Amino acid sequence: MEFEMTLSIREQLYGFVAALVLGIILGVFVRPSPSGSDLNVTLSHPAPNVATLQVPVPVVTEKVVKEYVRVEDRTAVAALLEENRKLKVQVQQLSTSIAEYQSAGTGTAVITLPTTTLDTSTPPPPVHTEFKDWRLSFTLNGTNANYTLTQKFAIINTVGKNKKNVPTQLIRLYEVGPNETRTLIPTVETTTVAATENLPHTYVHMTIQAGAGALFAASSAPTTAQRTTAGIGVVSWLKRGRSIATEETRWSYAAPAIAFTNTDVSVGVSPIAFNIGSLPKQPLTNIWMTPFIGTTTTDYRKITRIGIFATATF
Repeated sequence: MEFEMTLSIREQLYGFVAALVLGIILGVFVRPSPSGSDLNVTLSHPAPNVATLQVPVPVVTEKVVKEYVRVEDRTAVAALLEENRKLKVQVQQLSTSIAEYQSAGTGTAVITLPTTTLDTSTPPPPVHTEFKDWRLSFTLNGTNANYTLTQKFAIINTVGKNKKNVPTQLIRLYEVGPNETRTLIPTVETTTVAATENLPHTYVHMTIQAGAGALFAASSAPTTAQRTTAGIGVVSWLKRGRSIATEETRWSYAAPAIAFTNTDVSVGVSPIAFNIGSLPKQPLTNIWMTPFIGTTTTDYRKITRIGIFATATF
């Protein structure tokens, strides 16, 4: 009776683990990506002429922002997001700004007439000149010169963090015109002063881990458990830490895993993992300790393997 009851509990536990792994796989790989129209966007105006759109997504992508960015700026926005992608920066904020400036001036023009053999006793009539394009208007009446310079600029910038958790801001300046044409003005230098105080939080970020450890054959009689050296591969996705940087991530939860030896393969789950590298005053940054619970294809109805492993993130 005791053996049957123990077996029943194990079968129930295995069913729970199997359902958990299936739910993780469906949640990570099958979950549809939300479009902008599906998001609960909050619009606020924290300052004059400033609008803030708060979109409930972990990172800003072109697919999300294209519904909220002016059509004229979308090409420039896409180019800046591509720059962030190449730098492996996760964009957390994107902003676009339009600036206009008009300057005017007047002065005395010096007119030099060509030397001529014609009669100079009669003064020439006053010189009149006009020039105008989409940014500059210039007139000359006699020696009186006047100009008006009207310019319009678009500023696009992104704020995010790279793989090492360093705040990264990219700023691009465009002159607008003629009409709505954008002409890129090269950015010479950008300096970001960032005040950061990252508190531990739980987040989703998928990584692959691999390592080795000891695998045991689960049995109703613990004294008959057999230990085997095994390798393991883990798909880590639910984590807790100060940022997505490995050295600032301390915990990982409910990660699907595969343990393997020379003779068989075990499919299961890493219920929890601890990153030794997150501890202060030690040289390691990426060593995880994790238990393993799983089964084999030869006896998939119950838990047949348990183990303890050390892994590293790739």
